[in-house]
Amino acid sequence: MRKQITFLDIFSGIGGFRKALELLSKDNDFDIECLGFSEIDKYALESYTANFDIKREISLGDLEQIFDHKNILKKINNVDILFGGFPCQSYSMMGNQKGFNDDRGGLIFSLIRLINIINPKYFILENVRNLFFHNSGKTYKQIKLHLEFMGYKIQETFLDTSDFGIPQKRKRLFIFGYYDHNPIENIDFSNDKISMHFNKVKERSLCKYENVLDNLVETNQVDDNFYLS
Repeated sequence: MRKQITFLDIFSGIGGFRKALELLSKDNDFDIECLGFSEIDKYALESYTANFDIKREISLGDLEQIFDHKNILKKINNVDILFGGFPCQSYSMMGNQKGFNDDRGGLIFSLIRLINIINPKYFILENVRNLFFHNSGKTYKQIKLHLEFMGYKIQETFLDTSDFGIPQKRKRLFIFGYYDHNPIENIDFSNDKISMHFNKVKERSLCKYENVLDNLVETNQVDDNFYLS
C-alpha cells in the first residue's frame, strides 16, 4: 500500500508549501491529501483554486472563525503535517514592528490554538528572519515556549532563496515542530541538512523548469511586448 500524507495549508497564499510537497510526492512515490486550506485574500484564493484541484477539500476561510465550527475541526484533526506562513508585517524590519500589539501579529496565537486542538504530527511555520530577533528575541521566545508547552520539540533555521536555485536573495525563518514521542530519531532541521537533501533532489521534479516561461500554461496568448529578456 502506498503511503499517504495528509496536510493542512494555513495562510496558504498561492500554495508554495503545497507545490513543494506535490513535487516531493512525485519524486518519492507517495500520495498526499489536503484536508483543508485557509486564506482570506481574494486574489491569492483565485490563484490557489486555479493551481490546485480543491473539489474535495475544505476551504476554511478566516482562521479566527474556524473555532466556531466544531464539525469542521473534527474533519481536520487527523493530519500529518500543518503548514503555516503566518503574517509577517508586524515583525518585518520594513514595517512598524508592533509585534503582538498588531492584529496581524496576534494571528500567531490563533495558529497555535489550532495546532493545540488538532495536534498535527509535524508542522512547518515560516516568517521573516527578523521575527527571531524582534523585541530583543523575546517575541520568538514566547512563541517557542507556547509550542513547547503543548509537547512539541522545536527546531528553527534560516534559509535563503539564493541558496536553492532562485535568482533572489530572501532570507526566511522556518520553524519545525514534532512531538517528543515521535518514533523518528535524530531529526535534524539544520540549514546544512536541508541543503544536503535539496542537492539530492534538485535535478528531479523540484527543479524541472529551465526558465519562468516553462511554468506558464498559456504563453502563446500573451503579446511579446509584455516579456523582458
